[in-house]
Amino acid sequence: MNRKQYSPVAITGMACRFPDNIKMPEELWNSLNVGHDPVDTIPTGRWTSQAVKNNIATDQGGFIDDIEYFDAGFFDISPSEALELEPQQRLLLEVSHEAFENAGIRVKDLMGSKTGVYIGISASEYMAVGKQLGHEIGPFSAFGSAMSTAAGRISYCFGLEGPALAIDSACASSLAAVLQAASALNNHECDLALAGGVSLILTPDGYISFSALNMISPSGRCRSFSADADGYVPSEGCGAIVLKRLDDAVKDNDPILAVLKGGALNNGGRSEYSPGGAPQAQVDVIRQALSVSNLNYDDIDFLETHGSGSPQGDIQEGAVLNDVFSQRHSPLLIGSVKSNLGNMEAAAGMASIMKVILCIRHQQLVPNLHFSTPADKIDWNMTPLQVVSEARDWPVTGRPKTAGISGRGINGTNAHLILQEWTGSRPRQAIAPSPPYLVTLAAKSISGLENTLRSFTANLPTTDSALAAWCEATNFQRSAYPVRFASLVSNVEQLHRDFTRLNSLTPEARQNHYQTSACSPQIFFHFSFQPTAPAAESKALYDSYSDYRDAFKYVISGLSVIRHMTFSQLYSVVNKVTTPENLLSLAAFSLCHQFSLASLLQTKGLALDYLTDEKQPLFKKERSNTDDVIFRTLRDEFIQLLSLSVKNGPAEQELVAGAEMKLKAFDRPAIVLSSELNKTFDVDKKSLSQITVIALLPLLNNLTELWSLLFMAGVNIDWQLYHGNKSDTVLLPTTAFARSHIWFDKSKASTASKSIAKENQYPLCYTGQRPAADEMRGWCHVTFRILKEFDTQKASLLITALTIRYPQYQLSDSDNAVNSLNWWMDYDLAEEKLLLAVNPSFGDESTLITLFQTFHALYTGKSLPQTDQWMDTDEITLYPLQLTREPSLRSSDNKQFASVGVPLQA
Repeated sequence: MNRKQYSPVAITGMACRFPDNIKMPEELWNSLNVGHDPVDTIPTGRWTSQAVKNNIATDQGGFIDDIEYFDAGFFDISPSEALELEPQQRLLLEVSHEAFENAGIRVKDLMGSKTGVYIGISASEYMAVGKQLGHEIGPFSAFGSAMSTAAGRISYCFGLEGPALAIDSACASSLAAVLQAASALNNHECDLALAGGVSLILTPDGYISFSALNMISPSGRCRSFSADADGYVPSEGCGAIVLKRLDDAVKDNDPILAVLKGGALNNGGRSEYSPGGAPQAQVDVIRQALSVSNLNYDDIDFLETHGSGSPQGDIQEGAVLNDVFSQRHSPLLIGSVKSNLGNMEAAAGMASIMKVILCIRHQQLVPNLHFSTPADKIDWNMTPLQVVSEARDWPVTGRPKTAGISGRGINGTNAHLILQEWTGSRPRQAIAPSPPYLVTLAAKSISGLENTLRSFTANLPTTDSALAAWCEATNFQRSAYPVRFASLVSNVEQLHRDFTRLNSLTPEARQNHYQTSACSPQIFFHFSFQPTAPAAESKALYDSYSDYRDAFKYVISGLSVIRHMTFSQLYSVVNKVTTPENLLSLAAFSLCHQFSLASLLQTKGLALDYLTDEKQPLFKKERSNTDDVIFRTLRDEFIQLLSLSVKNGPAEQELVAGAEMKLKAFDRPAIVLSSELNKTFDVDKKSLSQITVIALLPLLNNLTELWSLLFMAGVNIDWQLYHGNKSDTVLLPTTAFARSHIWFDKSKASTASKSIAKENQYPLCYTGQRPAADEMRGWCHVTFRILKEFDTQKASLLITALTIRYPQYQLSDSDNAVNSLNWWMDYDLAEEKLLLAVNPSFGDESTLITLFQTFHALYTGKSLPQTDQWMDTDEITLYPLQLTREPSLRSSDNKQFASVGVPLQA
């Protein structure tokens, strides 16, 4: 991000799925604040092979519950496609929807918006699981498991038209996704962005490989910066945040959880260290992030470290932080959420960001778990670093709370971003309306609405002062899906009583309170030419609503027979007993009232078409000895006013004559709002749609009830017009899903073909245990001399890496047979020896040379030689000495070659 172009970005919403059944940010805070450790035994349903258990460092990890359950219908995904859809993508769909709702956004409103999606994701193992269980590749397999579709599917489901990118930077993936999203917002590539990350552990491959590399904690606990740290803990997770340019978020009165001040990405390149650990690059990325954020090292109160629990990694990170912050005047508090939840890899950054946001909002720092004695290779007396080992208040500095967040990927990517508390002011809130208030809930299925109702019942407001805003939020902040529930409440006591009573009903009885609409009905306002003017109700509307009042004055000015009169004069006439003499005033008043009421409803968020009975005589039954011309003039002038209103109104608005009802009104369900009581309409027999007539007269004293009826009938109401300016976002439960079990049929595993079963056997990792002498009889083997400076830890990693290219075991066709050993390699630093041996069934002298040449090239950082270049060469150069092949090597029996001095140096 270029410093001159970068501007702060607001984080407006977030959602998550983390271990310990954490399904929302509030639950994450509760877990972090009490120092709960959710790491547990690997679920039995993941993998059960004893061979796997014997070759992993620990049976502990952080796992998400119920990953095999999904609400496919909610996202319009067919059952067959859902079966082949990666569960990581399923999680992303759910969490993305919840993140948008947490930001106070109606997800349906995002359709066609310039919203970008940036997702960190590093692996896809679901198809491998399916293959192991005998599931055949299907038409949706490729798209269901492709990592690129993880972002694109979100865009497709919600109709988002900004960029959609899947990003793989290993453990830095989700932080990289956030920074890419922020950059896109600054470049106006999108106006809103969703950034997230996801990681699931569906096969033991990672456990096996990283156990062989001694990366995973044997104790199964992440002890960041502690002297007894012994590695990282694998974990699962999914998280998403919503981002928006800060100026836009303030203007739109969005919730602002925190502000992304800036950040940076880089890579260690070809450093002398492993790809995931280049200290100078880590120093550079933090300094660059501070620079683009216009901050210095003293402005950071807390730093959420990468802190994976790797002994060397933590020591290295401590040195990096000391390099950047050594000149501070106060301690730099540090911690790592990985000590709480484990390492979620591609989703790790999401947990870090949410932890920092929650700490800022609660003004408290949470404990770094499993921290006993500080790591002795970090000079804590010479550094400002201080591990937060127990809960404590956020330091009071007189400036906004500010935190840095670091992440590293094994591919060399370094990421650092800086979050800050938002201390801006909010616009003054509008005066709360008078009760009753309208509560609206909606879902895409009855089961979903049932779950939503239960969730809301557990999170009702507790004070009357909060009731109006809470009810308004149920209208404003949630999409109006087809299955709906609405209720009118006047106080908190009634709200609790009504919801409790509803939940106590049987499911069948409860469904009588729901209503489902396949589509939004068309709404007609029926203008009657009968004397239906309710004087008292009209006056109340005239006094209460400026829109009604302005419309009334407009109609008076357009009707010649009453143009000289005011509302008060008309009201005084029609408030008397109806007589032939005041019938004309009553007729005019009735038309003025209906026009004004229709105008009011439109300004409150209803899209209306007008319906008239042009052939109906005007007040014919009530008139006597009155000039027909005057009444016809009144009607014609009124029709002209209506026509002008339609012409100047929305493009889709219509003025429909009664005779056209059968032709135009029933392409979809219709609702007619009529001022007449007991009004009926003829329905075309060919029409399959239905018509609902709502008499307005009984509702004039409580228009909120009308909105309740319309919402339940499926009408899409413009709540912005109904409520006026958007109030502060209220934290509500998210729309619930109706999940069902969607997973490969595990019963097919026993009938899967032998070839499929064999292909999906998990290879055993490298073992350093020397084979028995009898087992090695007849093997080709050779001993090399090594120096005291030989890096044994590096050698162990590289020997294990050889198993990727040259499998150490030959897997047996029989389930009960022992897997045979192909080759073996080990070192003895005390005796300055490195031994390499090859099973003659696997190779010969050339194989020995190939294995050692590859190992030596990896150790010294040289390019790997091409196989065809050394297999036909009589002499192999081993830097700096030479080893010459001898025919006798091929059939050596209990013979050890003479030591060859090979000083292996990095």
